[in-house]
Parts: sequence; C-alpha cells; structure tokens
Amino acid sequence: MKYALGNMLNGAGGLNPDGLALDLQFAADKTLTARRGPTPTFSRSSSGTFVNANGLIVGKTEGTTSSITPSTQTIGSQVTVTVASGSVVGWVIGQAISLIVDTDGQDDPDANELWLLGNIVAIGANTLTFKVTSRTTQTGSASSWTLGYRGPRFDHDPITPFACKGLLIEESRENLLKYSQEFENIAWGKLETTVSANSAVAPDGTTTADKLIPSVASNQHVVSSVITSAASPYTVTVYAKADGYNWIWFNSNGSGAITTDLCWFDVLNGVTGTAQAKATTSIQSMGNGWFRCVCSWGAFTVGTPSIWIGVSNGNNISSFAGDGTSGVIIWGAQIEAGAFATSYIPTTATALTRSADVCSITGASFTGMYNQAEGAMLVDAFTPASGIRNIVTCLAPFGKEVTLLTNVSAAELEVVDGVSQVNMSSGSPISPNTAFKLACAYKLNDFALTKNGVAPQTDTSGTVPTVNAMIVGSGPAGKTMCGCVSSLRYYRKRLSDAKIQTLTT
Repeated sequence: MKYALGNMLNGAGGLNPDGLALDLQFAADKTLTARRGPTPTFSRSSSGTFVNANGLIVGKTEGTTSSITPSTQTIGSQVTVTVASGSVVGWVIGQAISLIVDTDGQDDPDANELWLLGNIVAIGANTLTFKVTSRTTQTGSASSWTLGYRGPRFDHDPITPFACKGLLIEESRENLLKYSQEFENIAWGKLETTVSANSAVAPDGTTTADKLIPSVASNQHVVSSVITSAASPYTVTVYAKADGYNWIWFNSNGSGAITTDLCWFDVLNGVTGTAQAKATTSIQSMGNGWFRCVCSWGAFTVGTPSIWIGVSNGNNISSFAGDGTSGVIIWGAQIEAGAFATSYIPTTATALTRSADVCSITGASFTGMYNQAEGAMLVDAFTPASGIRNIVTCLAPFGKEVTLLTNVSAAELEVVDGVSQVNMSSGSPISPNTAFKLACAYKLNDFALTKNGVAPQTDTSGTVPTVNAMIVGSGPAGKTMCGCVSSLRYYRKRLSDAKIQTLTT
C-alpha cells in the first residue's frame, strides 16, 4: 500500500497524473521553500537592494543601534539592529545578513573592519534580529553600521498594492558613481545649482534625498560627476521628484558641447520628454511622487566620461533663470555598464559592485526530482530581454543543456547533447519588463515550446542530454535574466502540446 501511494504521489497517476516534481511559487510565497520537490540553494557574495512589500527600496542601509563589540559576540548569539521604520517588510527570516563598519565602501567583510555575519531570526516594525554565524577578529566597538541583505530578493511593484513580482535574479553590475546619495559632496560638481542635503524622505524611507535648487542666473543648472570607465553601452538612472520644477535632463558628455546626448524627464507626470537619437529613455513610478528616470547610451562621446543631471522648467530646455527656491529632489544616482538598468547599488567613497544572484538545485536534490528521459518545464517571469537571457537551465559539463531562454527576437528552447542540438523559437519577441509564461516539453525526437498560450512549436528530431543541475535565472556562460521569476514548475512527464499551451494561457 505504501509503495502504491508513493507511486501515485510521484507521478505514476492518481493524485499527481502530470508528474509534478517541482513547484516553486516565488511571488505568492516569498520564499525559496518549494511547495513540492527540493528547495533551491541561493548565494550572493554582496548585499543587494530590492523593493519591499511597503514599496520601499531596502537591502543596504545605515543601521543605527546601541554600541556593538563584535569580538564579544559568540557564534549563535543574537543581535538586534534598528533600521528605517517600515523598511524591514519584505526581508526574509532565515536569510543571510551582514553588519559592517564599511571603511572601504566595498561591502565585503575584511580583516581590517568590524563586522558580523548571520541569519535573520526575527523582524520587528523597525528592527532586525539575526543569529551570528561569523565575526571579525578586530577588536573595538561601533554604534553606526552598514546593514546588508545577502539573501534572495523578492521584488515588488513599487506602487499600490505592492504586488510581489517574484525572485529577483540579476547579473553582477557596478555603480561607477561615487557618493550616489550625497550630491552635496565635492565629488559632484555644481553649476549654478545649490544642493540642499537630506531635505526629503527618499524611496528607502530615510531622510537622505537632496534638493537641487537652480540659481537666478540664466544658465544651465547642473550637478555632474566624472567616472573612470570607458566601457559601453551605459545606463544612467536617478530617482527624482518634483518640488517647484518638474523637469530634469541627463547628458552623457559633460566635457564638450551638450547638444548630442540630452534627454528630458517630467518627474511630476511621469513621462519622458525629448531624447536625442543616441539616447533610449524610460521612466518608472516608484510611488509617493518618486520616479526612476532611465537613459541608456551606446557610449560616452567626448572627453572624460561623465554624467550631468540638470534641472529644467520645461521639456527640451537646458538653460533658464531659476527663482532661487524651486527645484527638484533627487536620490540614488547610478551609472552601470549595460544596455538596461538593474537594481540600485548605493555607494559612498568608491564605486561598488553587486555580485550575481545564484539560485540552483544540484546533487541528490536534482537527480531525485529530474527525469532524464522526458519531462516539461513551465516558468512565469519577466526580464529586460536584452540580448540572450536564460530563464531556466538544466545542464551538465561538456555543453549539455536543456534551456528556456529569450533572445532579442524570440523566446527559445535549446536542447544540446554533445554535438547534436535542438533550437526552437516561439517566433515572436518577449516585451521588455512584461510578464510572460513560457513552457517546454522534451522527449527523444519529441520537443515542444510555447509562450503565452500560442500554438506550440515542435521538433521531431533530437536526443535528450543527461544533465545534473538546474539553474534558475541563468545558464551556461552567465546570460543572467536580470528580472524576476514569479513561479517555476517541473514535470517528470512529457506533457502534451495541448497541456503546455493551456498552462501558459
């Protein structure tokens, strides 16, 4: 009787006729724990920000607490830190956290800094409690700490009702700007502009947003910063909010004529304005009057690479006379090498890199779930869809893989077994940052691919590779999706074409 029931539950029929072996509902459950099957492992060696269930940007913040002496904290002891009210919502009990007196701005606990690492055990209205797993060897104490979230990030829509979009998986990126929230710092040049520091509540819930106030001179009103990298393409982002004026503009030169790469944003009404031919722009509402302004350029065009952020009194206007009091509030500037924006990386005295998110199922957990002979996968996700982006990959060394991915023109299924390969296309692209459902089914000489309920594409010639791991949101040679996985299901049966079409409807 036990054997028969086990067979039924594992896909031989009865209670689980489709052979569902993995059911991950990241958006609904906000946890890595699978409803069915193995729970993935996750790692990221740096902290990372995300939008929490209150619509706030969290993940790295200055935590103020009573004085802590790390060397006196025993492994397994608990430490509580205070953060901005409401900003803890969306963090996950059990996940990794770091507490660092970050003297070099690199977000990596080193031998010369005070630090504690641990796992979250309790979350209060404005507190996090974590159990210590390791500590610095340095002696000393401090009362002001950088708090970093190193666990999986369950990203949310930043406006009401803050719906969870799923597990955020991003490639490694670097914010090349210094002092990304401190525009009053000398690292930011000022042209006919006064910076009123810490004058408004920022998108992370702290009073760290700065107001740019144009002078009464008839001129451009700008803050600017130079970077050292010359890679391309670049994407520039800043969070902005109207406060008397409602237009800002970017320029990618800063050392030559400013007529080639300008672009404008209306941060009162949330629309983009004029953009030069080299600039691709977008704007996203972040709630509470905040917008994230995004511009991508193919390259910086003249002289030393830099970014100008200007205040304007209208679209396509770069010079005007201010009134000396009206302005625009900004926060969280970022320049990253890449054709699209990723999550915000706060910086201070140095540029800072966020490491890649890695989510996988390996070893006995994978082999106990996966059927090498036949199966099916269903994923609900969204991605910037720039270039090749792997959504989910089952792989092994020597070029063997079963991959669901997007390309610049289509959703695809690649099945590679040594030198033989199946490469199928949905025939239409996935729209950037738009949720989609993608499913495939595989069996010897019997493959199918469908997207958003369209009739499946099929291939009746191809072998199935033997694989030993599943990578969520990435695959061979990186190609990370840089978006969110809402849900992922794996079936130990080659579901029918009609079934996978229905599942993606």
